[in-house]
Amino acid sequence: MSLHRDQQKQARHREDDILKIEPSQNRQYLLILGAPRSGTTLLTAMIGRHDEVALLVEDKRLAFAKIVSKTVVGNKLCVPSQIEFENKWDERYARFSKYSIEKYLELPNFHAILIVRNGNDVVSSIMTRADKSLEVSSYYWTRAIEIMYELKRRLESAALVISYEGLLANPEGQMKRVAKFLGLDYQPKMLDGYKYNPIYPEYSSIDVSKAKPKTETPAPINLQQSHPEIWKKYLELNNSASGLHEKF
Repeated sequence: MSLHRDQQKQARHREDDILKIEPSQNRQYLLILGAPRSGTTLLTAMIGRHDEVALLVEDKRLAFAKIVSKTVVGNKLCVPSQIEFENKWDERYARFSKYSIEKYLELPNFHAILIVRNGNDVVSSIMTRADKSLEVSSYYWTRAIEIMYELKRRLESAALVISYEGLLANPEGQMKRVAKFLGLDYQPKMLDGYKYNPIYPEYSSIDVSKAKPKTETPAPINLQQSHPEIWKKYLELNNSASGLHEKF
């Protein structure tokens, strides 16, 4: 229990630092969120290629707020494994969320970019690449959708939704959407972001074959049936990413 209390104390101390950030009308603070294995790192690498953007990957100490001479600074985190709305101890999965989305929302000129991917593909990828159980993998995706749905509802036009499949199929179109959302001019070199991905340096191109959801997934994975209400929220977010009618 003492370890738990120490973790809570450290997290509160880190979050207190966010309140010391001086508001600036010339700067935007950006948080990129998505479930694990949903393209968050690729998206961050592409956006980060812009001359006026500086992004960190999984920053644990709010170092992004100290970056100078950039119009947009921010951080990329996975939900819910790295960040939640509130700091809390999750006994089911023995993990501690060191960050709080609620605190990020207190940042001046705050924006969020949310990336969604077909849940069956995400769960299959987590089970394969991260060696997680079906239960844990499904929880990661379903909770991520709940968080992003609520965040989009709260932020409205200050949150942009990108679909992983859409990013692969039409990277230029999606980067133009991102640039417009951030109030920046589009720069073609954003399409080269995959070349500057330190987490997956082996990728030499964007794998367009992943632009379509798998037609077959392992038999136990069927989130449409097991989590129909969450799937409905995913479809609404995905429609928003496609520029279709959105319910927010």
